[in-house]
Amino acid sequence: MTCTSVSYYMFDQQELKDPSLIKALEVLAWQIANVDMVYRKALSSVKTAGINQIGSLCSQLFGKCYKTDSTFFLLFDGIDQMDKQHLKEFVQLLEEWQSTACTWPRFTLRILLIGRTETMNKINAQIADEISVIDVASANRDDMINFINDRMNKMEILGGSSDQVAALRGDIVQTLTKETKGDFVNVGLLLDEISRKKRPSEIRDILARSGENRSDTIARKIEMLSDTLSDDDISDLNYLLTWVVFAEYPLTLGQLEAALFLKSREPSLRPLAETIKDQYSSLLCIEGVHVYLVSSSMKDFFRTKSDSEGTRDHQDLDTVGDVSEAEVRIVKQFLESVCDPELFNKFGFDEFFKRKMKRKTVRIAVDAETAHLTIVSACLEIICSKASPDLNPLLRYAENNLGYHLKQADPSLTQPHQKIAIGPQLVKIFTDDEVIDRWWRASSYRLRVLWIYHDDHAEVTLKWLQDSAVTKNISEEERKITGAHSGD
Repeated sequence: MTCTSVSYYMFDQQELKDPSLIKALEVLAWQIANVDMVYRKALSSVKTAGINQIGSLCSQLFGKCYKTDSTFFLLFDGIDQMDKQHLKEFVQLLEEWQSTACTWPRFTLRILLIGRTETMNKINAQIADEISVIDVASANRDDMINFINDRMNKMEILGGSSDQVAALRGDIVQTLTKETKGDFVNVGLLLDEISRKKRPSEIRDILARSGENRSDTIARKIEMLSDTLSDDDISDLNYLLTWVVFAEYPLTLGQLEAALFLKSREPSLRPLAETIKDQYSSLLCIEGVHVYLVSSSMKDFFRTKSDSEGTRDHQDLDTVGDVSEAEVRIVKQFLESVCDPELFNKFGFDEFFKRKMKRKTVRIAVDAETAHLTIVSACLEIICSKASPDLNPLLRYAENNLGYHLKQADPSLTQPHQKIAIGPQLVKIFTDDEVIDRWWRASSYRLRVLWIYHDDHAEVTLKWLQDSAVTKNISEEERKITGAHSGD
C-alpha cells in the first residue's frame, strides 16, 4: 500500500490571484487524495473549515500521514507571491518538521520551494542553512550561454568575424553569465540595450552595470524609451500601461484601441499593432491578438515603483519636469558668483542649463494610486455612451469587470473631485432604462452571479453610493431610486 504522490501549486497564476497558503494546502491535499487511497480515506474524516492557522491546518491535513509508508512531494512555485503572514508561519512549520522528521517511522515528505532570490535567501537564513538549495545560476549556465549567443547572432553590430567582434562577444557571454545570477529576464533586457549601441565602449558600459538588480535595468530601459518618444506618445503609452498592468486579464489589440479612442476621442490613423512594434516594443509585445508586457517583472516594477513614490495627483505624471526656471536661475547666479566668466564659459554651463530646461515634462509611469479609478471611469463612460463601433470592443470588459475595479478603487482613498466626476454615471447605470438595456443582459450567467447570486459587487456599489461626494451632482429623483443620502 505504499504510494508516491506529487502535488503542486503556483501562486502567480493570473486566473487565481490568490496568495493564501490555506488555499494552496487544500489544493495539494486534494491532488494527493486523487492518487493515494490510504490518504484519501484518512482525509475523509478531516475537518478544515474555519482553520486559519497554517500549523493547525497542516496538522489536520498531514497529521495522520506520519504512520504510513507514503512519500509526498509538495511543490510551491512563486512563493514570493504568498501571503506574508502565511509564509512566516510556514517557515516556522518547516523548522518544526526539520527537527521531528527523524521520528517519523515510514512517512517521507519532500518539499520544493521556488521563488525569487531575496525571498529564498530569507527562508534559508531563518532555517539556519539546513535546507538544500539549487543554484539556478550554475544549473542553467549552458542554457544561458546558448540564449546569449542566439541573441547576439541576430545583432548586426556583432556580425562579422573580426578579432574585435570576437573579443566583444566573448566579453558579453562571460560577463552576463557571471553577473546576472541566471536571470534570463535581466539578460534579455541587457541584450536589448546592447543591440541599440554602436561603439564597443558603450557596450562595455552596459556590461559594467550588469550586476545591478533587474529593476535597475528596467528603469534604465524606460528612461531610454522616454528620450525617444514625444510627449503625446508617452501619454498614450502611460494610458495603455494602466490597462495592461491593472486590467483583470490580458486585453486584445481591439480593446486597447478602444481605450485609446476613449482617451483622445478620435481614431488613430495608424493601427496599434504597428505602434507597439515600432515604438513601444521594449515594453509591450503582441501574442496572437492579446497585448502583454515583455516581462512579468515589469508589472511588479510599475506597481512597486508607483507605490514607493507615495500618493500624488494623477496629473503629475504628465507635468513633472527635472527642474524649474526659478531653480535654474538660482543655481546659475551662484555659479556666476564663484566663477569668473571665462571659467563659466569653459564648462559650458549655459548649454547645460538649456538642455535641462528642454527635458521632457512627461515621463513613462503608471499611477497605482488612481489606476483602478481610471479604469472605473472608462468603464462607466463606455456603458453610458451610445453604441459606437470604436468603443464596442471594450463593452463586454466594462460590464463584466466594473465591480472588480470599483472594489479595488476604495472610495475612502479617492479624492472628492474624482468621486464627484464618476457619481452621475455610476447612478445612471442603475436608473436609466436605456443604459441598463445596454449593459445588463439577462442571458448572461456571469452577470447574474456577480450582481445577484453573490453580494460582493452590490455591496461595493452601495459603499460608493453612500459617499456624499459620489451623489453630490445627481438629481433628487435619482436619490430616491438609489436610496442615496443627500448632503454636501
